[in-house]
Amino acid sequence: MSKHLMYKAWRDYAFFGFGTMLLLCLFVIVFVNAVHATDMEQYMSVMKTPWIRNLMRAMVGADIVENFDTTGLVSFAFAHPVMWTMVIAFILLSTSGLIAGEVDRGTFDFVATLPVSRTQIYLSYSLVTAVWSLMLVAALYLGAWLGMKQVGYEGVNYTTLVLVSMHLLAAIWFVGAMGIALSGMCNRRVAAGAICFVYILYSFTLNVVEAFWPAAQKVGWTGFMHYYQPLPVARDGELDPYSLAVLVGAASVIWIVGLLRFTNRDIPSA
Repeated sequence: MSKHLMYKAWRDYAFFGFGTMLLLCLFVIVFVNAVHATDMEQYMSVMKTPWIRNLMRAMVGADIVENFDTTGLVSFAFAHPVMWTMVIAFILLSTSGLIAGEVDRGTFDFVATLPVSRTQIYLSYSLVTAVWSLMLVAALYLGAWLGMKQVGYEGVNYTTLVLVSMHLLAAIWFVGAMGIALSGMCNRRVAAGAICFVYILYSFTLNVVEAFWPAAQKVGWTGFMHYYQPLPVARDGELDPYSLAVLVGAASVIWIVGLLRFTNRDIPSA
């Protein structure tokens, strides 16, 4: 790996990355405060509406009405669409710019002149992406901790929230691995980002459709969101080893395919 390339990647996306972390932290704090200020009896009566109940089940992986507790409610922030929007925006914009962006701008020739192999380039950018993924999850957890301390929530299992965070990290790393792999395969940043975005949109759409259309469950396994279900983890206080194995295993395969393609393909010069 190259510390100079890692520093460059870190520097290029530091402002965007720390801004995203701040927004994630503030979002969870606001979310916890909003939950605390909500009339739970009225909220649960709304949640019992069939279509809303099914939608929530699709998002968090279990029936929130039957698993109603403080830890479960807070864990919903780890599957909220606003959270995913910020995380995916950062991961896709950063990973697509690390390799494909350099090729697209015609500046990869400069990177290629450094005394590092393509494998080292790929590993360096992958490590930076992994660190950013960890920091994004840490910002979410910090926001949850600060929010619960602020409103005085009692009985929250912080260890369980760590397990939820670990599950989320696996899901985010899957997206990051796919982003790095496609960045190494494509010559255009837009193409790398677009392919990732289409698959992510497919996964989210399929995850919701499964809740209302049983036939969609037959292909539900093709979307990565099928394996990210934070509420069962929060409810049981245990990791789901099967889902984690699928996410990490699939991410590893995609990452390796990207590495092999990047190290063996022709890259156009400026």
